[in-house]
Amino acid sequence: MNYSTLLIIFSFALFCGCAVSEPPVNDTFESRIEEYRANDNTLGKQVLAARQNRDMTQAELGNLVGLTPEQVNAIETDLAVPTSDVLTDLAHVLGVRLTYAML
Repeated sequence: MNYSTLLIIFSFALFCGCAVSEPPVNDTFESRIEEYRANDNTLGKQVLAARQNRDMTQAELGNLVGLTPEQVNAIETDLAVPTSDVLTDLAHVLGVRLTYAML
């Protein structure tokens, strides 16, 4: 994972209201990302839950929003951050408000 990707994920975590405190001396940026991924309320986990609630496969969702199943998987496992256009498409197809994905 490159620095730009980590910065985007961390920025998104801050935007979503994840608690940020003074890091311990031995804290690393990578450990913060892993902490974010362990959170039950990540964007990826919300996309996964919404997709499962609609009984869709990753391939079906990907076909509807122009992504491969691998790209959907990367979003659901918080390895990729969707663009705003893809996020809007995901919310529309999954029948959720865009603010749902931002909580």
